[in-house]
Amino acid sequence: MGVTVGNGCKIENASFGKNVEIEAFGLGDNVSIKNVRVGDNVIIGNNCRLRSCFIDDNIIIGHDCTVLAKTFIGEGVVIPNNSNLIDGGILVKDVPEEEDYGVDAERDSHYEVRFKHRTGFWKNSNLERRRARTYSNADHACDQTLDKLEVENEETDVMRFFNEVFDSMSQAVENMDSAEHRTSNLILEINSSKLAYNMTMEDVAKNVFLAFLKLECCSELAQIKTLMQDWHHVFTNYYTPHKNQIQLLLALEEHCQTHPEIFKIANHIVHHLYSDCDILQEEAIFEWFKSLNTDSAMYAKIKPIIDWLEQSSDEEEESDKE
Repeated sequence: MGVTVGNGCKIENASFGKNVEIEAFGLGDNVSIKNVRVGDNVIIGNNCRLRSCFIDDNIIIGHDCTVLAKTFIGEGVVIPNNSNLIDGGILVKDVPEEEDYGVDAERDSHYEVRFKHRTGFWKNSNLERRRARTYSNADHACDQTLDKLEVENEETDVMRFFNEVFDSMSQAVENMDSAEHRTSNLILEINSSKLAYNMTMEDVAKNVFLAFLKLECCSELAQIKTLMQDWHHVFTNYYTPHKNQIQLLLALEEHCQTHPEIFKIANHIVHHLYSDCDILQEEAIFEWFKSLNTDSAMYAKIKPIIDWLEQSSDEEEESDKE
């Protein structure tokens, strides 16, 4: 089953999943949908108005409802009749486990949550960059085909997450507000994208640094150091765990394979993140270095840092013995 649309609907720039029913009666523009992504098995009641929002799967929206821009409605939520949802809100069936989020209100069928540092979600984000996964209506012949499609969808979501993070970072660079304000907004937008695409923390850690390295202003070491200093709170927010530091280094390794100008300064970037920014720990650098091919150019590039770290460690041990 595809999309069932009632009479008098006005739909502009929207995408729909499977089994979507839009009810409307009469001759007027009873249901108006613009710049909206609608998932599978969704029912939208009469006289509803939806603008620039994201509707997940298995959702019922009652009659005479208004859903404004930058609103996310999570899977399984039921919106009662005559509901007016403020812009920038997020409605979920269960409370998120992440510590970054707090509950604003508890309703009969859902919770209204928010990012703790701000009241709204997806500030200054672009809905057109939101998740738009599509599904085939044809039956699949075997589980192998289903597994392949699932992997492709996951890879597509990771790419869309990366693109959103890159766009958010580019906007933050252009923003003339204070560094603190920029980083707060940037963390908000990255976390919103993480939630929208259900990214793992490892995927977040890797793609945040990949997006950072791709920025036009990060073509030279001096510019990279300056931005790392301005965005120090962003780096401490995502790279405190050991496994996330490994993902940062893997991102650097991957980026250097196609960007020789960054490879030339890769050792300086690692040293700066360790010595000046206090982002990387010795254990993470050692673990990543051991995974490198001993014949690779990256191994040779990083080897002096490893030698320096080992020498410093030996000197500290000798000092402790004395």
